[in-house]
Amino acid sequence: MSYVFIVLLIVACSGGQKPTAPAGKAGDFSDLFGLFGGFENSEEEEDETAEEEAETDSTSSEGGPDLIVQSPSVSDSMLTPEQAFTLHANVHNQGDEQAAATMLHYYRSNNATITSLDTEVGTDAIGTLAASDSSVVSIALTAPTGGGPGVYFYGACVDSVNGESNTDNNCSSAVRITVSGQDTDTSSDGTSLFDAFDAISSESPSIGSIETRLLTSSGRGPRWSSDGQRIAFYSSRNGWWDVYSIDADGTNEIRLTTHETGEAAPTWSPDGFRIAFTSYRDGYDGHQSIHIMDSDGTNETRLTENDRHDTSPTWSPDGRRIAYVSQLREDNGLRLDGDGLNSEIYVMDADGSNKTRLTQHVEDDELPTWSPDSQRIAFLSARNSPTAIYVMDADGSNKKRLTQDDRSFDPAWSPDGTSIAYSSLHAIDDGLYEIYVMDADGSNKKRLTRSEGYDISPTWSPDGERIAFVSERDGDMEIYVMDADGRNEKRLTYGAGKDGNVPGSLAWSPGPDRQRIVFERDRDEEIYIVEFVD
Repeated sequence: MSYVFIVLLIVACSGGQKPTAPAGKAGDFSDLFGLFGGFENSEEEEDETAEEEAETDSTSSEGGPDLIVQSPSVSDSMLTPEQAFTLHANVHNQGDEQAAATMLHYYRSNNATITSLDTEVGTDAIGTLAASDSSVVSIALTAPTGGGPGVYFYGACVDSVNGESNTDNNCSSAVRITVSGQDTDTSSDGTSLFDAFDAISSESPSIGSIETRLLTSSGRGPRWSSDGQRIAFYSSRNGWWDVYSIDADGTNEIRLTTHETGEAAPTWSPDGFRIAFTSYRDGYDGHQSIHIMDSDGTNETRLTENDRHDTSPTWSPDGRRIAYVSQLREDNGLRLDGDGLNSEIYVMDADGSNKTRLTQHVEDDELPTWSPDSQRIAFLSARNSPTAIYVMDADGSNKKRLTQDDRSFDPAWSPDGTSIAYSSLHAIDDGLYEIYVMDADGSNKKRLTRSEGYDISPTWSPDGERIAFVSERDGDMEIYVMDADGRNEKRLTYGAGKDGNVPGSLAWSPGPDRQRIVFERDRDEEIYIVEFVD
């Protein structure tokens, strides 16, 4: 399966059908994705998956009311025992029919997952809500004393109403408060404060982290806006994939596309005013095209219109151009896939003009990644087998192979453009994918991780001092962080399910708060933010 189509192949129409995307050449990019839970299914597994998706889509397209509790907030998150504070919540009817009056229950929890089994601290009556209406409510509370100083979590759940087909999203995410006291390292149940954070490295107690679920419904492919204030993603909650955006605190969710096709892979322009994405506007038996819209979903424009799949739109850091991958149908001597396709890299102006082909080879060229100065593009190619990382000028000239290893993936430029982090398999070492870093010209390669599991998907912190990555060293795919030189590795997530295992689903906040990472957890297509402190 071709690397750039991993995310887009899950697009499903309202009838539960999957689009048929061109397959990659076996032995090139496909091997990496079979390592973690099987990115490629057998025909029997695909049939079962299609049946399950058909059932899911059938349920989600029934209509009716659909109540959710959008991420709560508190008037003050740093409190002393018995100090008064206010908990706010927003009950929203995202369905297409009126919701009857119901009750909202407020809860306190010792962890970041709010359920009706937590300690109830109050209730509110919610009146009838028309489709798309909301009710903003609040309750006055006092900081707890019985559990001692430490960390507590608050949220709310709304009772389901008649006609509501989806009741799995009736509880909110959690908001955290910290109650100070003599023992500031103790949580509400008497354990370590970092245990309450549910994420602490066994190597050092100097870093703690906390996960917060961003959405009450499913979502995939999270991408930060350039100021770190909003996150774009795509979701099939309405029976087909559409693009959404939401504030980083889980409020102000907006559905940006409403077509009964499949829209996916949103990516923000560097100025934060526009979003590029891919679409199956020609139907799932047709091809994907690249579109652009304002960040509020208006002024949508189609940028590519070909008899081929155009995917992976990637903005240049200066915002002037978009690189993308096009799967061509050719007979000019290039070796083609079984369905007659070959992936090549193109670039165009941000308005869709001046399309230029940058690569032309018998093997697939994919995953274009801009340098911070917009002058060069790193990419993957199997042109000399095995898959390696290459770099070229932004006009396609001066192509150079940077890695000579068994297989290399996931090129990530450092913020200053002097280095590239990547994952690579060295059979002569331990036969596992590990994280490496090299100078931008391919020199001075250095291995950063040495674990008994696969380490992949490196992403730099905005200041270039750290690298986050995904590892299965502890038996599951979890997110870790380390210094840029490979020292001080810390585990950040401990959740059930694979964290950040879909390529590109792990991203560091670019805003002033640089201690946040957004990621996708595959358990229920969930999007989380993990915050950590030193």
